[in-house]
Amino acid sequence: MPAEMITSRLAVALLVTLAAGAMRGFSGFGNALVMAPTLSVLYGPAVAVPTVLLVEMVIAAQLVPGALGEARWRDLALLGGPACLAAPFGGYLLVALDPRVVQVAIGATVAAFSLAMLAGWRFSGRRTPAASALVGATSGLMIGVTSVAGPPVILYLLSGRDPPRLSRATLIVFFGLVTAATYPMLILNGLIGERVLWLAAMLAPTLALGVWGGSRLFRSASETLYRRIALVFLFAVALVAIAG
Repeated sequence: MPAEMITSRLAVALLVTLAAGAMRGFSGFGNALVMAPTLSVLYGPAVAVPTVLLVEMVIAAQLVPGALGEARWRDLALLGGPACLAAPFGGYLLVALDPRVVQVAIGATVAAFSLAMLAGWRFSGRRTPAASALVGATSGLMIGVTSVAGPPVILYLLSGRDPPRLSRATLIVFFGLVTAATYPMLILNGLIGERVLWLAAMLAPTLALGVWGGSRLFRSASETLYRRIALVFLFAVALVAIAG
């Protein structure tokens, strides 16, 4: 790693990444929601977004194989297809928009999601194929520009009566698929440079460690407990990103 990257910012990034991994292993979501706002403040969105997306595949490699048998594949088809198609458009916005605008957008997205979940808001419409496609496309657009695809699809899936384990498995596979679909966009837009590769290489093992610990906690924690811990933490991180 270049010597100029070994700073206090890296230490903060490593600590936040460990917490993000624990949240992902614990709840099935949350690592991008934690990492994207923090890394955008530390390094700027053009470094933060591709770094988060690269590191995300480490999580996918850990969690997706075990989730394949429990995921709801009809939901994945209806959500994942539109999401993968929309992701490149989000990548264009990441390059075109002012970095400060993207940073605030990341923080505002995470804050709104956290408050909605803490307030108990759930999607109340019918889960039709058209609604699923719209939610999927929105998530794909968001992952391209912010690396955060979770809020629409999480709120949508949690509105049903599926048990937590099934929803968690579906979310894990969805994030793996959509993240993979962003890589051509990252390469074509020249967003994967030496700095991003070094940072991803440093953060990936830390995230994997956090996921391992969080997965062990999930076995004994209640649904209410893990959601409240995750959401309060997410809201605090979002406020930091908005404040800049």
